[in-house]
Amino acid sequence: MIFRLASALRHTSKSLQLAFSTASTVSFASHPPPFSCFGFILLLLIFSSTLARSTAAEVNFRVDTIYGLLTEGQSRGQIVQFGSKQWNITPRQVDEYIQRARIRLEEDAAMTRPSWIAEALGRARTYEQSAYKRGQTQVALNAIQLQAKLIGLEI
Repeated sequence: MIFRLASALRHTSKSLQLAFSTASTVSFASHPPPFSCFGFILLLLIFSSTLARSTAAEVNFRVDTIYGLLTEGQSRGQIVQFGSKQWNITPRQVDEYIQRARIRLEEDAAMTRPSWIAEALGRARTYEQSAYKRGQTQVALNAIQLQAKLIGLEI
């Protein structure tokens, strides 16, 4: 939270920066500070509330995008540069998204052999049915042979 507040203060207008520098160089005995403590806290709250948090949908979109970049073989540096330019976020936040994307990659790679075979059989059946409907009997027969090989039968 303190980092976000400090970050918000760095992006203030020149007049506020001038007020801060004036307050630090002028004696408070002769000149009152530009803000009271309450005013300063209020100012910090206003600036911190303007720092928008990403929605869950935005986070998922960003993680999915980084997932794609990782599968394309992009390096961490390239992804950090992309995220910083594209979404105007810090490298630390991009690293968080990279970590989440890598977890998704590991989950996808953890597919068991029976699961993969079941999905492949489903696709082969779809190809068989589609080929049969279009009158492509050789393609349909090839799909049947593929299904047989997947379950361990030789025709």
